Amino acid sequence: MSNTHSGSQPQNTRGWMIAVALAGLIAVTLGVFGATKATEAKSLAQSLAAAQQQVAQTEARLRDSESKLAAATEQLKLNEGQLAEVSKPDLPVSVSFRAALMGSGLVAIFKNNGTKAIEVAAEFTSTATGTKRSANLVLEPNLARQIGHAEGWPFAAGQHIRLTNNQFRPAEYEVPGT
Repeated sequence: MSNTHSGSQPQNTRGWMIAVALAGLIAVTLGVFGATKATEAKSLAQSLAAAQQQVAQTEARLRDSESKLAAATEQLKLNEGQLAEVSKPDLPVSVSFRAALMGSGLVAIFKNNGTKAIEVAAEFTSTATGTKRSANLVLEPNLARQIGHAEGWPFAAGQHIRLTNNQFRPAEYEVPGT
């Protein structure tokens, strides 16, 4: 019996030794695995931080590009408006001046050189007095319309006339000296 007993003790000790060795191996494996995971987590955190920084930089570039696009769009609209204005035909109205027969100043003579009646918005300004007057003029074809002292605006040298109609380029005139 002592043989059996003494024979099983080395087996039990060996079993314990194997169990302890396996436990140690598992612990080491888990430690290495944990350290690897910690390293991977740190690497992932650094990658995430770098990606967030790239996203922030990309968003800033996007905002800058959107701002530049908005400015370019506004400039394009302005250019298109200017092109549309320049592409219009000349206003078929001529303006000449004569001395007033009664009263003071000059009389402006507006003549429609076209074949159809035309309505123009007329703006008269005097830089000397700061006075401004607006009127709509309907000009029949090949006829002249006169405006002077009798109509409430005696023209004088240096005054400015601006005529506009949406279908034509604006026309501007300076009243000449006498």
